[in-house]
Amino acid sequence: MKVAAFLKYMPILKQETKEIVLPVSKTKITIATKINYGIAVKIRESDLKQDENLFALASLCILDWDLTNEKKEKLEITPEIIKQLDHKDGDFLMNSIAENFDEKKN
Repeated sequence: MKVAAFLKYMPILKQETKEIVLPVSKTKITIATKINYGIAVKIRESDLKQDENLFALASLCILDWDLTNEKKEKLEITPEIIKQLDHKDGDFLMNSIAENFDEKKN
């Protein structure tokens, strides 16, 4: 069997994602549209206060972004940085993440 023919039968592991652009800062963010095992484990391992869960969940669902500091250094994806977003950007981000989970329930 040729390699190409063999490869077409192999399952592909791919994280489902979506890119969004925040309305105020124009930050490009790649978010997971499906929670994979790694994200689920991180959520379970998190020992967070109830009011911190939303920000922690958001930080786990963000896979990449182009948000930088004044020195043009890419910022780490953390709940603390998410809290610093403009309120319109934060609402847009949280709604985009929630939208994916609402769709999965239906």
